[in-house]
Amino acid sequence: MNDIQTYPIFPLNVFAFPGEEFGLHIFEERYKHLVNDVMESHQMFGIPYVLNGETQDRGCLLRIEEVKNRKSNGEMDIVVKVVELVNFLTRSSSPSKLYMEGNVELLHFKNTKPGPRLLLLFHRFMLMREEGEEPQPIVDENIFELAARLKIPANQKFSFIDEQLPGHFERNLINFLTLQIQIESMTQEMGSRFVLN
Repeated sequence: MNDIQTYPIFPLNVFAFPGEEFGLHIFEERYKHLVNDVMESHQMFGIPYVLNGETQDRGCLLRIEEVKNRKSNGEMDIVVKVVELVNFLTRSSSPSKLYMEGNVELLHFKNTKPGPRLLLLFHRFMLMREEGEEPQPIVDENIFELAARLKIPANQKFSFIDEQLPGHFERNLINFLTLQIQIESMTQEMGSRFVLN
C-alpha cells in the first residue's frame, strides 16, 4: 500500500527523476515562505508538473540541498534533489499559508534496477554520444540514474510515467534509446558521406 502524506506544493513546468538535482530561483512571496517553512521544518515539498498551462496530478517530491545567493528581499537560489515520484491526490489552500499544500501518494519505485536489454542500449548510445569514450558506470544500478544521464526533455520524461510502473517506464526508455541510436547512426553515416564527397 502506498503512503499518503501532506506536503507544501510548488507547481512548475519541471519534471525530473529521483536522484536528479536542479536549481530554482525563488522570488515570489508565497514560494519564499514555502522554502523558509520547508527549511525550518526539515521537510520536503512537491512539484506537480505543469504541462501546457495545466497542473498535472503527477510530479516529484524534493529535498532542498543548498540555498545560495539569499538577498535582503528574501529572494534566493536553491538547489533541490528529487527524492521520489508522486501522485498529487488533492491540492488546497491553507488560510494560514500563502502557498498550497497537497495530499501526496508516494510511488515507491525509485530503487528499480534496469534490465539487461536497457543496460546494453544505454551503453551503446552513450558510446555513440561520447564518440567512443567508455561511459561512467551507473553507481546505484538504478533505472532513474540511467534515465537522468540521457538528458530527456521534461515533457518527454513526463510521458514516460504512467500507471503501469515500473514496467512501462523501462519499455519507454528502451523505445527512446532504440530511436536515438537509429538517429545517431544515420547522422554519423550522413556525416561520413559528406566528408568523403
